[in-house]
Amino acid sequence: MTAIDDSAPLFSSSAIIEAPVDLAAAMMFEIFSAPQAHAARVEIDRASRVVKIESECGFSQIYRMEPDELGTLLVHQAYNPRAPRWVLLLGRLIFWLRGASFTFNHLDGLLFKLRTVLHRPAYRLAHPELWRA
Repeated sequence: MTAIDDSAPLFSSSAIIEAPVDLAAAMMFEIFSAPQAHAARVEIDRASRVVKIESECGFSQIYRMEPDELGTLLVHQAYNPRAPRWVLLLGRLIFWLRGASFTFNHLDGLLFKLRTVLHRPAYRLAHPELWRA
C-alpha cells in the first residue's frame, strides 16, 4: 500500500457509535473483511483499530476507532498521495460544488451497516473538515 502522510488528510469526518469500542471495531473489521465489489486493497490493523483502503487510482481512506464517553469515536480520513496539485484543486472545487456528499457516502454507508448489525445508534458528528492545510 502507498505510504500515507497521516498529518495531511484531504478531508476528515467523524461519527459516534453508541457501543463499546471493541465491539464496534470487531463489526467494522467484519464489514471490511467481506469480499468487495470494487478493486480496492484493504489493510486491517486490529491492534490499532484501523482500516486502510486504497483504490487502484491511489485514493486512500483510513477509518480509525477510539474510545469515547458515548461509546466509540469513528474518524474517517481521506488521502490522495499520488495526485498532482491541479487534481487536488479540481477535487476541492468538486467537493465545494457537491457539498461534500462524496465524503458522507462512504461514512454513511459504514454507519448504516454498523447500526444494522449492532442495533445501536451510529451518527455523524458534523460536516467534514475539508482540505486541511
